[in-house]
Amino acid sequence: METQLFNDWLELMSDTQNALRHPMGTSIWIDGIETLQTLTSSTFFKIEDDKTEEEKRALRLLSLARREELPQDNFWVSGHSCLMMNSPLYRNINSQAAYGKTPYRFVEDDTGNFCPWTNSSELGKKFYSVHEGQIRIPFYTFNHENTHLFFKDIYSNLPVSDHELYELIVLVEWFCISADLILAYDLMSTNQYYAFKELCRVPYKQGEENSFTKYCKSIESANNFSNEFRKAFLDAVKIPEVFDLISEDTLAKHRSFAKEVVVQSSRKIPSQMSADESRALLYKLKTASLSDLVFEFLGVQYEENGN
Repeated sequence: METQLFNDWLELMSDTQNALRHPMGTSIWIDGIETLQTLTSSTFFKIEDDKTEEEKRALRLLSLARREELPQDNFWVSGHSCLMMNSPLYRNINSQAAYGKTPYRFVEDDTGNFCPWTNSSELGKKFYSVHEGQIRIPFYTFNHENTHLFFKDIYSNLPVSDHELYELIVLVEWFCISADLILAYDLMSTNQYYAFKELCRVPYKQGEENSFTKYCKSIESANNFSNEFRKAFLDAVKIPEVFDLISEDTLAKHRSFAKEVVVQSSRKIPSQMSADESRALLYKLKTASLSDLVFEFLGVQYEENGN
């Protein structure tokens, strides 16, 4: 028996109503707590071959939650273990960050400072909460920030025109936001009801019929919606259904900020990419489907038939 795993389970299950206040419970999230409730003490004394698949899955989730899985010990990510287990996209984006590769800073203003070229993330109060001295951020915020850091080399003085650099920056923002469409698909397809409900805080238009419930039941549908989203983002095309995910005003602010701030800031950073590499990346971001880009960048394959 793994004594520490058993003790962790006892601690969480002794007060399930308050389990989410525990850092491990925060990481496992509500779906995971429900999974752990199906275990019994006898599970921990079984040899591996005698455990059911459900027991093995629950123990794996518990083990994930107690790893030293976050970059700093002063914060936890709500739902992190749940997403690491159930979303291949999340797992691949956040594995490096989860093992201490990404410094996080938390500031008192609302939004923090966008600075992926420093290989770090700064979050304002709008993006985190504090409970009993422990900072907590939602899994979708963690994922979004680390996706930007995945592309940190584009935020530099690339040997391309300002317009090309601007398009790259805007398209990376499109990809970072569109990643939530894949997260939604992963959570729905693995029946992670509460984690999916938490993710549904993201769309601009709230309610049971939101962008995720309408467009993320299949990869084909998510790809089609993300293509329309790309047109609205890059070319300022007015597409009403896109504004259910992100408001027209917010899209305009992203484009303006990219052109007026990020391009100029990036020009101060030495480039790590050639002109050919930069333009090849720009072409991919302009033309490839969301799922093809996920495979290109992360090696995670999502088929349009839903597999």
